[in-house]
Amino acid sequence: VTGVQTCALPIFPSTPQGLPVQSGIQPGITYRQQQLLALTAKLKSIDVKTCVAHFKISTATANRDLAFLETHGMLFRTGKGRSTQYHVESLKEEVT
Repeated sequence: VTGVQTCALPIFPSTPQGLPVQSGIQPGITYRQQQLLALTAKLKSIDVKTCVAHFKISTATANRDLAFLETHGMLFRTGKGRSTQYHVESLKEEVT
Protein backbone atom coordinates (compact mmCIF):
# COMPACT_ATOMS: atom_id res chain seq x y z
CA VAL A 1 0.00 0.00 0.00
CA THR A 2 1.45 3.32 -0.98
CA GLY A 3 1.23 6.49 1.07
CA VAL A 4 0.76 4.68 4.40
CA GLN A 5 2.98 5.79 7.22
CA THR A 6 3.60 3.89 10.42
CA CYS A 7 4.24 5.50 13.74
CA ALA A 8 5.88 3.87 16.74
CA LEU A 9 4.35 4.65 20.11
CA PRO A 10 6.70 6.36 22.54
CA ILE A 11 8.07 4.28 25.38
CA PHE A 12 7.52 5.95 28.72
CA PRO A 13 9.86 5.34 31.67
CA SER A 14 6.95 4.48 33.97
CA THR A 15 3.19 4.48 34.23
CA PRO A 16 1.03 6.48 36.62
CA GLN A 17 1.07 3.44 38.92
CA GLY A 18 4.87 3.62 38.99
CA LEU A 19 5.43 0.35 37.13
CA PRO A 20 8.59 0.39 35.03
CA VAL A 21 8.41 -0.22 31.31
CA GLN A 22 10.58 -3.13 30.29
CA SER A 23 12.82 -2.25 27.39
CA GLY A 24 14.06 -4.71 24.80
CA ILE A 25 10.77 -6.56 24.48
CA GLN A 26 9.82 -8.11 21.15
CA PRO A 27 8.35 -5.76 18.55
CA GLY A 28 4.59 -5.89 18.28
CA ILE A 29 3.91 -5.93 22.01
CA THR A 30 1.45 -3.27 23.14
CA TYR A 31 2.02 -0.74 25.88
CA ARG A 32 -0.60 -2.46 28.05
CA GLN A 33 1.12 -5.81 27.53
CA GLN A 34 4.42 -4.26 28.65
CA GLN A 35 2.67 -2.99 31.76
CA LEU A 36 1.08 -6.39 32.30
CA LEU A 37 4.51 -8.01 32.24
CA ALA A 38 5.85 -5.44 34.70
CA LEU A 39 2.89 -5.93 37.05
CA THR A 40 3.24 -9.71 36.85
CA ALA A 41 6.93 -9.45 37.73
CA LYS A 42 6.12 -7.15 40.64
CA LEU A 43 3.34 -9.37 42.02
CA LYS A 44 5.15 -12.66 41.10
CA SER A 45 1.90 -13.91 39.46
CA ILE A 46 -1.36 -12.59 38.05
CA ASP A 47 -4.77 -13.95 37.17
CA VAL A 48 -7.41 -12.74 34.72
CA LYS A 49 -9.52 -11.12 37.46
CA THR A 50 -6.60 -9.01 38.71
CA CYS A 51 -5.71 -8.03 35.14
CA VAL A 52 -9.31 -6.93 34.46
CA ALA A 53 -9.49 -4.86 37.65
CA HIS A 54 -6.07 -3.23 37.30
CA PHE A 55 -6.25 -2.26 33.63
CA LYS A 56 -10.05 -1.74 33.50
CA ILE A 57 -10.41 -4.04 30.49
CA SER A 58 -12.83 -6.84 29.62
CA THR A 59 -12.25 -10.46 30.54
CA ALA A 60 -11.89 -11.30 26.84
CA THR A 61 -9.17 -8.64 26.38
CA ALA A 62 -7.32 -9.85 29.50
CA ASN A 63 -7.46 -13.44 28.23
CA ARG A 64 -6.18 -12.35 24.79
CA ASP A 65 -3.27 -10.35 26.27
CA LEU A 66 -2.27 -13.15 28.63
CA ALA A 67 -2.55 -15.80 25.89
CA PHE A 68 -0.44 -13.65 23.53
CA LEU A 69 2.29 -13.22 26.16
CA GLU A 70 2.22 -16.94 26.96
CA THR A 71 2.37 -17.92 23.27
CA HIS A 72 5.41 -15.68 22.77
CA GLY A 73 7.23 -17.16 25.78
CA MET A 74 7.05 -14.13 28.06
CA LEU A 75 4.66 -15.68 30.60
CA PHE A 76 3.87 -19.24 31.62
CA ARG A 77 0.65 -20.60 33.05
CA THR A 78 -0.09 -22.76 36.07
CA GLY A 79 -3.47 -24.18 37.05
CA LYS A 80 -6.67 -24.52 35.06
CA GLY A 81 -9.95 -22.68 34.83
CA ARG A 82 -10.55 -19.89 37.30
CA SER A 83 -7.50 -20.89 39.35
CA THR A 84 -5.14 -20.19 36.41
CA GLN A 85 -2.17 -18.02 37.35
CA TYR A 86 0.37 -16.49 34.97
CA HIS A 87 4.01 -15.99 35.92
CA VAL A 88 6.97 -14.25 34.32
CA GLU A 89 9.04 -16.80 32.35
CA SER A 90 12.22 -15.88 34.27
CA LEU A 91 10.58 -17.11 37.53
CA LYS A 92 9.70 -20.55 36.12
CA GLU A 93 12.17 -22.51 38.28
CA GLU A 94 10.89 -20.87 41.47
CA VAL A 95 7.24 -21.74 40.77
CA THR A 96 7.53 -25.28 39.39
